[in-house]
Amino acid sequence: MFPDDNNAICNLDCGQASTRGQPDRGYCKLNVGCVCFSPYIGKNCESQVITIPQPDIDKEKPDTNIDFSDDLGNIKSIISIVALREIDYITLKPVYTYNFDKWNYTKISDSKNQYLTNLYSNNSIMGSKNQLLLTTVNVTLEWFSNQTNITFANEQLSMNPSSMKYTIGISKYKFVNKLNSLQIILMSQIESSKTNDVCSSKEFSDSEDSNYIRLQIDKKSFYGRFIKRALVDDSPVIVRNELLDKDLNAIGNSNKIQSFIGIMVPNYQTNIILDPDWSVLLDSKNANSNSNDSICTKKKSLTTSQLAGIIIGSVAFFCIIVLIIIKVIYSSPRFLSVKIFFYKLFKKT
Repeated sequence: MFPDDNNAICNLDCGQASTRGQPDRGYCKLNVGCVCFSPYIGKNCESQVITIPQPDIDKEKPDTNIDFSDDLGNIKSIISIVALREIDYITLKPVYTYNFDKWNYTKISDSKNQYLTNLYSNNSIMGSKNQLLLTTVNVTLEWFSNQTNITFANEQLSMNPSSMKYTIGISKYKFVNKLNSLQIILMSQIESSKTNDVCSSKEFSDSEDSNYIRLQIDKKSFYGRFIKRALVDDSPVIVRNELLDKDLNAIGNSNKIQSFIGIMVPNYQTNIILDPDWSVLLDSKNANSNSNDSICTKKKSLTTSQLAGIIIGSVAFFCIIVLIIIKVIYSSPRFLSVKIFFYKLFKKT
């Protein structure tokens, strides 16, 4: 489901057969927007999930690298868990930031893998017996080869084929202030090997039940869904998803684009569980200069100096060829008749 910014009036196309003359891609639901049929997705069900092989597992950290190639070049997408921050309830600024370092890896099944790490107080001395354990972060990565319906926080979700779901669990955390919140930061990135005549765009959308990040290069998109619910102390609770690209200086150019999303959860007692997911899409339209937050490079044309160099080089090459021909004619007895002809011609003139 990809609602159209909470429009109360349902006037969207949604790829219905009556407007396209093709099989339905979805339908328009009042107060929600487009509800798309798998494998279609997007505000108007204009994009289609790309079926790709399961990515290789990184046993060092819970990163996902999704690579695939087509006639337009190689596309590389990355998902990474960056940091955990405690946010002050007054200033809304970070009190502490904890970057993830070492993870313990466990394979659960062919499609599911688990990573575990402990975070210690910034005031602790690493390796000492008096290190203060702040929390334990447990991340489970699950790959869905087929379309699957799941339930999380009392909400039914449809997992697209070839999608990766991150289940992030955080144990009890020692807050500096009981009114502060926690924010976990995730990074998404897409990069193309194509560097000339290419456009990228970025879109962060809001709906009734989720936020969506779409990073697009030409017709390929990396699409992340961040639902607005979490399990906090084993109960469903509303959470806030925030775009952090300006604060964290996200990379942005025509063939490589990056985004940081912060999931903000309220103060809690025992544990929290979050459940974002990602898919790779084929879009019906190329990213262009009119797309959201677009960055484009045009086809490279020859500069004046480059054109002048080519012309001068061509003339020089022609002159060299002419001189070689003249030398061959005048040095070889086989061309005596030719030499006599030119001699008579020049004598008359």
